[in-house]
Amino acid sequence: MAEERWYYNDAGTSVGPFTRQRLLELARAHLILPSTPVWRNGMIDWAPMAEAVHEGRSEGLDPPRLEPPVERAYPEPVEPDEAPAAISDERGWSTLPVAPWRRYGARAIDTSINGLLGVMLLAYAWYSLAPRSADDFFSLVETPGGLLLDLVLTTFIAAIVGGFVVGATGTSIGKLVFGVRVLDANLRPIGIRRGLAREFHIWWAGLALGIPLLVLFTLLAAYRRLQRDQTTAWDRDTHLVLHRPRGTLQTVLNGVGILLVVLVNVLMRALAEG
Repeated sequence: MAEERWYYNDAGTSVGPFTRQRLLELARAHLILPSTPVWRNGMIDWAPMAEAVHEGRSEGLDPPRLEPPVERAYPEPVEPDEAPAAISDERGWSTLPVAPWRRYGARAIDTSINGLLGVMLLAYAWYSLAPRSADDFFSLVETPGGLLLDLVLTTFIAAIVGGFVVGATGTSIGKLVFGVRVLDANLRPIGIRRGLAREFHIWWAGLALGIPLLVLFTLLAAYRRLQRDQTTAWDRDTHLVLHRPRGTLQTVLNGVGILLVVLVNVLMRALAEG
């Protein structure tokens, strides 16, 4: 009997192949739902996962062509009773256990470095093309309320830079140090479009646009959801977040990461005062 090759329909795109066990792992990790259309060799058409994994179908050699969506009575999604199963790559990086403080450390580094580099590039390009208007704009930072403008602008630019970097590579400076990767269901980078969408979701829902005080509430809400659901609003059903295994290497890198967070913030303060 030929080995089962499973695929699922992601907004009109056939994703796979997977083994039956891997498909069930993706379902337990909330990346696909019981209502998600799936297909395997041996089926003649796509069917909701809740039905297909338990039914035999007539033979078929390749996934059927995806047609425009048709109204179908799929069963309502049902939350699993057990915790999501861990998904790991060949190097032992795993979706579980979730380490919130490592992810926050990576975010602190990335927001600071990406924001600083992005603002510097923007300033260089703007002053090269239109120095007078650039000087008028950046002088606003020194006015009352300028700090808020600076924070919002910096975190916004950091989201753009982060979207390109994480989308294209699956990692970043902060994530590399603290051992975090953001991948798709096939354990590949999520792409720039999804990377940007993810970063902007974090910018407003996780960082509250960079507005002081408000960010405390959004970070607390994200932390509670991460602890409860093992995922965040911007990754649920969309991305896999893998963590480097604990060990001597990661312990040393954690120390390096904490030191880097301090150094980056000292550097930014010095540049601001200078």
